[in-house]
Amino acid sequence: MFTTDGVLATGKFVLLDDDRHLQPSENIAPLASNRAIDTYGTAVTGALETVSARLTSQDLVFLNWRISLGGKDTAAEARGWLERHGLVARS
Repeated sequence: MFTTDGVLATGKFVLLDDDRHLQPSENIAPLASNRAIDTYGTAVTGALETVSARLTSQDLVFLNWRISLGGKDTAAEARGWLERHGLVARS
């Protein structure tokens, strides 16, 4: 199980405090291919930086729950998150 697993939203599991620091960090990091960056430049890197600055682990737990357990469409959930955070216009 990962710290952003959708089952955490069900309340059946809780995250334990790693007080002995046995588990390495699972930091959220945006990825883009060199091809995408070469093609779109700051449009893609700027968008990734903006999303990365606002996307929290709790957001990912919620989205993963909606998609993996709720059967929701990935693209629709991503769009909804972007709309709720004012990053794209509501459709």
